[in-house]
Amino acid sequence: VVRRRRASWAHCPKSNAKLAAGVAPLGILRDIFGGDPSTANGRVGLGSDSVASNNTMDLFEEMRFAVLMQRAARRKVGALSTLEVLEMATIGGARALGMESETGTIEPGKVANLCAVRLGELHSAPAYDPYSALVYAARASDVICTVIAGESRYDGRRGPRLEDRFPCIDLALVRERLSTATRKMRDWRPST
Repeated sequence: VVRRRRASWAHCPKSNAKLAAGVAPLGILRDIFGGDPSTANGRVGLGSDSVASNNTMDLFEEMRFAVLMQRAARRKVGALSTLEVLEMATIGGARALGMESETGTIEPGKVANLCAVRLGELHSAPAYDPYSALVYAARASDVICTVIAGESRYDGRRGPRLEDRFPCIDLALVRERLSTATRKMRDWRPST
C-alpha cells in the first residue's frame, strides 16, 4: 500500500527519541521500496519536527542521530549509510514534498538552494570522506553560505546579522512572541 500510494515519510529521529516514539522502521521501508528508502520510490525526507519537540532544528544533528540510532537499534553498521542520510536531507525531502524536479540536487534547470559547509575546523579533522565529515562532524555553525532560490541569504564572511539581511524583522518582537508561546506551551494542561 505504501509503495502503491507513493506515501511520503518525514523521518524526525531526535523528536521521536525525545518523545519516546521509537525508532523509524527504515529497514522495512528499504524492503518495501527495494533498496534505499531515499530513492525516487521511497520519498523519505529527513526533518527536525520543530522546536516544540526537538529544541533545535539542526539538520546536521538530525543526520548524525538518524545514522547512529538506526545502527544502534538494528545492531548493524550497514543499517543506514552517511550517503543515504545525506540524500534524505536533500533530494529525499524534495521527493517527499513532490518537488524533486525543482530542488534537492544541484542540476541545470533546478532552483539554486544550497549551503556551503566549512570542514576545515579542528572538530572536523581529519576529513577523509565528505559524507562522513558532514554527517559525523559538521555543525550548523560550520555553514558559511546559504543560497535560497539563487539569492544569497547568509554569508558567514560578513557575519550572520539577521537584522541586516531582513531589516523588516523586529528581533525584540520575535523574542517576545517566542517567550509568550513558550510560556503558553509550558502552562498548557489537557482538558478533562
